[in-house]
Amino acid sequence: MKLFGFCLLIIAYSSSLFANGENTSFTHYNPEKPLALEMVYTAEQTRDYQNFEQDGIYNQLDLSAVYSLTPKDDLRLYGSMLYQSYEDERKGEFTWDLAEFMYRRNNLLNEADHGVQLSIELKNYYLLDVDRRDRYGFDGAFVPQLIFKKHFTRKFITEAKLRHHFYYVNNGKESTLGNEYRAYLTPIYVITRNFFVMTEFKWRHKIREAKTFQPEKTDQVYVRPSMLYLANSKLLVEGYWSTELFKSHDNQVLAENWDKSGVFGLSAYITAF
Repeated sequence: MKLFGFCLLIIAYSSSLFANGENTSFTHYNPEKPLALEMVYTAEQTRDYQNFEQDGIYNQLDLSAVYSLTPKDDLRLYGSMLYQSYEDERKGEFTWDLAEFMYRRNNLLNEADHGVQLSIELKNYYLLDVDRRDRYGFDGAFVPQLIFKKHFTRKFITEAKLRHHFYYVNNGKESTLGNEYRAYLTPIYVITRNFFVMTEFKWRHKIREAKTFQPEKTDQVYVRPSMLYLANSKLLVEGYWSTELFKSHDNQVLAENWDKSGVFGLSAYITAF
């Protein structure tokens, strides 16, 4: 649900795409205004997985402050909070989600010289809710990530991300995740200066702490097609549908009820300056 990377990409790309042939730049560095404040609000359906009817709304608010040290170096402080509302008599639940510090190095490779743009991120996050830490069996994680971007045409872009979650395990439960690999592939197509479509494919490879837990390793694939509208340089709105397409432990070609369990969501990205 975090749109920060793509929002900066889309805003910068839209600004340059129609700018009389000027070279495209994907950095938001401004020495006079090195600090950017960003917010993402997401509302997403939740379902009862017995009958697949909607049973509530999952709300997430992400707040982020990005400080640009140089044209290639960024620091980010990020926090998020969650609110789950229900359609029955159950009371809504508010939860502090996590706090994260990130360092990003942009343009280790560039398309002009290397054919692809490469950036690296080093993230360290901490779960803020005690109950969630106990339930998940870890306090947070260190997450290194590689980000590749490639422009195949002026209107067709693809981004790929590779990351590894090293979890800070806090108990000895066999089911606790110790490590997780993730890969994202997201083609994006520019329809007009303000409208974009994209589809995110996400792969997760989970490794449990204990080899005695079965299955010790699992694989899951998710798909998330969406349409985005860029209202202006400060506001981007996204509507999407998301579902789990494949999981290795159910012996099915496609995840059972993948079509019924899909959820619709709406996100709004706002940058202060």
